Amino acid sequence: MATRILVSNDDGIHAPGVMAILSELRRHPSKYDVRVACPAEEQSAKSHAVTLTSIAAAPYAFQEHPEVVAVEVWGTPADSVKLAVRSDVFGDWRPHLIVSGINRGSNTGFSCVYSGTVGAGMEGNVYGIPAVALSLDLYGLVAVEDFEYCAEQALKIIDIVIAKSPHFNTLTVNVNFPSCPPSEVRGWRLAAQDQSNWITNYTRLEPTEDEKKSAPNMMRFRLGGSLNVDRETEDGDTGAMKEGWITVTPLRMHFQDHVTFSMAAEMKEWDIFIQ
Repeated sequence: MATRILVSNDDGIHAPGVMAILSELRRHPSKYDVRVACPAEEQSAKSHAVTLTSIAAAPYAFQEHPEVVAVEVWGTPADSVKLAVRSDVFGDWRPHLIVSGINRGSNTGFSCVYSGTVGAGMEGNVYGIPAVALSLDLYGLVAVEDFEYCAEQALKIIDIVIAKSPHFNTLTVNVNFPSCPPSEVRGWRLAAQDQSNWITNYTRLEPTEDEKKSAPNMMRFRLGGSLNVDRETEDGDTGAMKEGWITVTPLRMHFQDHVTFSMAAEMKEWDIFIQ
């Protein structure tokens, strides 16, 4: 039986990354039964946000793959996965695996918190569906061929996760490809989510003439910043990716770890908990 795979992303259904992974999966029609549910527009950095009111969706036809059943969703990445899994938009079809990406830009370190690519995968985890999140680091121009290489390599990890299911049903396997020619990729590395983060700042922008007239007190800002790479975490994902490795990092939605458990032990002594 073919493995049912739902492809989603946060760059939008028109993005080259989703076409690359879809085309690679469609090379094996007897092995993978693929459907697509992606945002109609770019939804980067929407994390795991969902829409609590109504959302709209419409059938979408890929010019290169008109046989693939797909919908574009006017909502977030998590909305797209939730709709595919928890509605009749695909009839009674339900995925065995979520594949999110290939994202235009890396999702390592603290960027995972903001990532709609990771959020789409974790929405599958809510329903016991394993996920693979795919991202390509961006420094300079990225060609379609770069996404095609990532898609070809991604099948290796996709097949492993399929084979290991259900052990991965509450995990999103986060894969990040380095920004270098394929000949310079050093290989695969199991990596830890490190503490790399973006040092951000806002630049004040001039309001438009219409804004000045309709809302004279309005202020407009643009977010910018630079990446602070954590070089201290052993086998950290950002550092390894920058060194040319394809990094693989298992992620869970569970927000507690050994640090929070240790803190909880101390918190038991707080006066409010002592009867």
